[in-house]
Amino acid sequence: MTPHMIEEMNRRLNEVKEKTDALIFEMEASAIYVLASLRGVRAGGICLVVADRCENKFLSTEEIHEGEKLMGKVACGAVELLYKRDLNIK
Repeated sequence: MTPHMIEEMNRRLNEVKEKTDALIFEMEASAIYVLASLRGVRAGGICLVVADRCENKFLSTEEIHEGEKLMGKVACGAVELLYKRDLNIK
């Protein structure tokens, strides 16, 4: 990375921090959303924030594993709710 690239990334990061309440920058799921939209199907994503890159702080391995377990429960619950909604089940 060139000094210009690093400077530009820092400028953009500071702009986002100052103007938004964003807690995460995520780009990988966007491809899934685009493909789902093109196919006319549902798509969703769930993220676990494991690092504060601005403060250089990271979750422990144990905290990450606990977060992953919670994410699995949340994702399964969301799928169950959508399934029931599609079948008009209360």
